[in-house]
Amino acid sequence: MMQCVSHGHEIVALANLLPRDGDELDSYMYQTVGHHAIGLYADAMSLPLYRHIISGSPIEQGSNYSETCRDEVEDLYELLKEVKRGTDIEAVSVGAILSDYQRVRVENVCLRLGLTPLAYLWRRDQRELLDEMIQCHLQAIIVKVAALGLNPKKHLGCSLAEMLPHMVHMQEKYGLNICGEGGEYETFTLDCPLFNKRIVIDNQEVVVHSDDAFAPVAFLHFKSMHLEKKDVDVAQGLAARLQDLPMKRSKDLIAELHTRGSLCELQDVINDSEGERPDHCVYCTKNRRKDFRVCHHQNKSGYLWMSGIIGQDTDGATVGEQTEAAMQSLKCELETLGYSTRDLFAIFLYVSSMADFALINAVYRQHFALNPPVRVCVQVSLPTGVALQMDCIAHRNTGGVELQRHTMHVQSVSHWAPANIGPYSQAVKIGDTVYVAGQIALCPATMAMLESGPAAQSRLALRHVDRVLAAMTDGGSLCDILLAICYVTRRSHIAFAQQEWRVALNAKKNEGESEQCCHLVEYVVVPELPREALVEWQVYAGTSAMHRQQVRVERTAVDSVTVTSEVVECHTETPQLTFKVTVGHETEAADAMLTSVVELLVHSALETVKNLLHQSGQTVDDLRGMRIFYLSETFEHENLHQAFEKSFKDKFAVKSMSSAAFIPVSGFSESQCLLSVCQ
Repeated sequence: MMQCVSHGHEIVALANLLPRDGDELDSYMYQTVGHHAIGLYADAMSLPLYRHIISGSPIEQGSNYSETCRDEVEDLYELLKEVKRGTDIEAVSVGAILSDYQRVRVENVCLRLGLTPLAYLWRRDQRELLDEMIQCHLQAIIVKVAALGLNPKKHLGCSLAEMLPHMVHMQEKYGLNICGEGGEYETFTLDCPLFNKRIVIDNQEVVVHSDDAFAPVAFLHFKSMHLEKKDVDVAQGLAARLQDLPMKRSKDLIAELHTRGSLCELQDVINDSEGERPDHCVYCTKNRRKDFRVCHHQNKSGYLWMSGIIGQDTDGATVGEQTEAAMQSLKCELETLGYSTRDLFAIFLYVSSMADFALINAVYRQHFALNPPVRVCVQVSLPTGVALQMDCIAHRNTGGVELQRHTMHVQSVSHWAPANIGPYSQAVKIGDTVYVAGQIALCPATMAMLESGPAAQSRLALRHVDRVLAAMTDGGSLCDILLAICYVTRRSHIAFAQQEWRVALNAKKNEGESEQCCHLVEYVVVPELPREALVEWQVYAGTSAMHRQQVRVERTAVDSVTVTSEVVECHTETPQLTFKVTVGHETEAADAMLTSVVELLVHSALETVKNLLHQSGQTVDDLRGMRIFYLSETFEHENLHQAFEKSFKDKFAVKSMSSAAFIPVSGFSESQCLLSVCQ
């Protein structure tokens, strides 16, 4: 609650769930010890209190939750529904620190009621957090113990300050959670800066719930308590009481970013035209395309890559109608191949104008509910009359190697990383591979864009990526990234993004997380990013279970065409080949050379891809959906697609081209680069 107040929220009501009988209830969700004294909180804070008896039990105990009759979560729904009827509330304060079980269920209830979950303690460092509570004068005592290393006789009734050194020792010795997030202990707050009066215990007794020799369970039962006046100015706002306390605040974000070294930002004015056009142009024309062909590729592991789903202006269709048509086309293609939208785990959404994003998103969100796919969204120069293009990846187990799927969809506002309040998840893990949604420099605690330059925005976005990876896998970090695509809105911003990437990786290496990082990065310029961001990072990563070979780099030059290939090989339950092939042209070509030049560039790119597959012992069937970034001012969409399709069929002796997504961009990090093929 203190965190909520410090971020500008007003506490308007308190709510509590209590057991029908007794103190202790065997609940996976709620603390009930101390409920007899909850009424004092309302008086101490001069707020209305709503209460509801817990009648349900933990029926749905999976990692996800949907409305379940007679589940104890539905008691929370009924309680908050009652609060909403009686008070004008917009959000709910959530105390979860590490429990996905609790967070998922509170988020489910809040979103069903149109409320925002505020979880400012989420994934905080527990030692730092407990110390912050103590320094901010939160006076709470231990009212229940239930773990090895905690003794009812010694620890019941102890303050947080008294418990901190012991819990640090117990964490080192037994791996206990310092803040008791694993149910090791429970607390009851007697006083804090939000209280106008403090709570005083008059009489209490110890109740032994389980007299286990190693991990006894016992709690305090309050028999009588009273309120005591405090020397506070009741007329003073709660925010003013907190302003000088050493609390974590969103306004300190820039200072936090500077702890990893100084940020080298642009001075005063950024040259808008710098690097916006390529140094030469093979062919410039209006980007048009007569027809879009949906491409797809399915492998034996159950992966499906699909590209070329579009929303097109047919017969004057609105943007919303184009989006719905695209979604229906996607569903139809999936069903034809034996998949459904539930199997999708990554969608790449390219829009012709960010001004249309709200309309597109309103339709898009109707097609995804629980644990939606990760998503990256950028504006690109799509052909005339095309509002959006979607490329996607799906997976379903097909009887071979069973790959487990795990989704992270945190919808609570916190200090950790941006809440995904839209129809997309932060990350999806399939087997040993983690796919992360595009990350921009949103301040997690406010969900506002960081008002700063490309260096600070890149640093914050990379911090988001790192934190998501750490939450998805044990010990995960930036060092696990296989391929990163960095989108910027000006070519001059690439240098800042590159520098921040190096700073972030060096910091991880200095922390001893990895001696060798094997990754590929592509930097591309696009016209606009969501929320007018300057930088967006989108990655997929491996896990510690992956054995990787070092990055191999080769460069060849033939007939004024320069081809650079970079590759990382991974050996795990599903062997992967990650590569980036960039193609450049050294001299300016006349319009008359268009066909021959395009064919030469495409031939060079695919010949290199073929060689990479051969060197790795793989075939065309092992391709995993190439993403082909190309200069929109240099190539005509249709001509490039036809050139790739023709060359692909010839080189690999197949009837059709595997899934390949064509993405028009405004520039690359290398001025001579014309196109880049990534996988």
